[in-house]
Order: sequence, then C-alpha cells, then structure tokens
Amino acid sequence: MRTYPHFLEVYKGLLCIYSPTCGEIYSGPYKDNDFFIDDYRNAICAAIGLCYRFKVKKLMLMSTLEMYQEERSGTMPVKDGLWTYPQQKIAHDLIDANLYWMQKAKIDVGYTNSGLDYEFATYINLADLKRFFNDGQKR
Repeated sequence: MRTYPHFLEVYKGLLCIYSPTCGEIYSGPYKDNDFFIDDYRNAICAAIGLCYRFKVKKLMLMSTLEMYQEERSGTMPVKDGLWTYPQQKIAHDLIDANLYWMQKAKIDVGYTNSGLDYEFATYINLADLKRFFNDGQKR
C-alpha cells in the first residue's frame, strides 16, 4: 500500500501486501486485516517484525546507525572513538528491544555496527559474514 503503483503493475515476483498501522494522527484506508506494520516510526523495527513473522532463521543488521568519527554539535561519545546523536541511541535501544523477541524465538541475529553494541545480537566482523550464514546449513 505504500509503493509506486506502476511498480506493482509490472512486478512479476511474489507480492506480499500489508497494511500500515492506523494511529490518531495517521489517516489512511482501514482494512480488516490481522497483519499491520508500524512502518512510519522505525523502518528497521518494522523489518525485524516481518522477519519474526516470516520465521527467518538468521538475520544480519548492517550499518543501522549513523556514527561520526569526530564530535559534532549535540552528539554523544560511544565506543570505538565514535560519536552519535542521542536520538540514534534511542533508535538503537528500540531495535535491541525488538531483537529480544528474535532471541526468544531462537533466531540467530548478527550485527556489524561499531560504536554501540546490541544486547540481543552477536557482533560479526565483515570477514565472518559468509560463515554466519553458512553455519548450520547442509553442505
């Protein structure tokens, strides 16, 4: 419901449609649907919700936060000598809270970010990305 209509006409692949959540301020078409995505607040959290619903086995988060090499007005220091804005830290914490449910469902979640760690995901360096996705698969 939130895409370019011509794309939907010419796209030949599997098409999954969802309805965005309705809120007091958001006004849009209401459908009697059991699956809604809150896609206007944090797109990463919405994607995690989809991954959970579709029962993925592994999920990798890459470059989910804006980090800076030097201090900027209003930024706060984080690890690895990087800086970020407080609202990015809030977004990070919301994402991590969503990852809690992935952990409860025994879904392997990795991340490649520097600066802030996720409590409910495992840090994976770039050299180990292929191994992360291949582990546990039949060869």
